[in-house]
Amino acid sequence: MGFARELRHLARRFFSSRHPAAPSAHDVAVARAVLSETEMDLWLSQAVGDRRHSADVARVLQARVGPGLVPAWVLAAALLHDIGKIDTDLGVAARVVAAVLKLARFGTFPGAIGRYLHYPQVGAARLSAAGSDPRTVAWAAEHHWSARRWTTPAPWAGHLRDADHQAV
Repeated sequence: MGFARELRHLARRFFSSRHPAAPSAHDVAVARAVLSETEMDLWLSQAVGDRRHSADVARVLQARVGPGLVPAWVLAAALLHDIGKIDTDLGVAARVVAAVLKLARFGTFPGAIGRYLHYPQVGAARLSAAGSDPRTVAWAAEHHWSARRWTTPAPWAGHLRDADHQAV
């Protein structure tokens, strides 16, 4: 993904996270319909802004592909792709610092910011331990990778990436 596209995505996420609204009752119902009990517990443990973002990703995905046409594992991937952030416990300002470090390709950093830099791998491990579909686990690990490295089945990986960048 291009640097400018990632920067636009992060800027939109920053401004939407300043005063995050909770996901709608419909969004929660969609999550309950596709996630296992353990996955739902993980989803609910996310910060409200992260839950809302993931619900937005699922909604954009369904709008792009068509209602009822998105497989459950893909919706789960949309809802859980950022789940590794629950281990970081960072506020908005620290997330901005971490995002800048990630864009600058810092590989290691101490403390919570360091954990944030590796949240995709942490999230994938959590999902694997929760018994998630291996494709959902893969997307959690791969969602910041370049398309040529993805193991998540095409065209779903492309749809997931595009929905993530359209959602707020």
